[in-house]
Amino acid sequence: MLYNRSARCFVAGRYFLPIFGSPTLDKLSAHSVLEDQFPGEESIFQWLPQIHRHVDPAIARNVAECIRSKSDLLIVYRSMKEPEGLERWISPKALVSDGRRWHVRAYCHARNGYRDFVIGRIATADRTRQHDSELPVDDDWETVVPIHIIPHPSLSEAQKSLVRMDYNMDETGFVMKCRKALLLYALVGMGLDNDECPPKQVLALADPSIRSLL
Repeated sequence: MLYNRSARCFVAGRYFLPIFGSPTLDKLSAHSVLEDQFPGEESIFQWLPQIHRHVDPAIARNVAECIRSKSDLLIVYRSMKEPEGLERWISPKALVSDGRRWHVRAYCHARNGYRDFVIGRIATADRTRQHDSELPVDDDWETVVPIHIIPHPSLSEAQKSLVRMDYNMDETGFVMKCRKALLLYALVGMGLDNDECPPKQVLALADPSIRSLL
């Protein structure tokens, strides 16, 4: 650390090494969100405006509590098909975010199967009960699918090298592991649910057949 006389504070010197690992831009930007900077100084970080999906904190809390206690939850769920809502019992398993919205993975007792329920579409969720029987295994949740990602084959070798650098790939690409139940959200989020050509898409699936699992 070096003392900056004009700023009257210590700053990282040329040979400074962090003890707790190298900070990422995401971590550095978090300090800006918390306004951990000099008073009156404009943040160097900027974010694009986001559309936020509504989530009722009380409903989210009840769902989370049922996951912890392994209880059933009576909800009124609204959908595009039933915008007024239908009442049903669910057994919540996990809360999931795809980066844009939250949903709950749950066993639906009305449809006798596991479904994804968008938290913001749950109108009410205030009655609980204990499971009256053992729930079936959620095979799609328990199955882990490897997603092998590579630079798009139609890129030139120089462009592929650039993509590898952008995404910190080695020569074989990289592999992400994802639950089968979340595979669609992962591929859509990366724009890999369909095979698009550059420049729209510079990544590709090494094994496009995994789309058949959707």
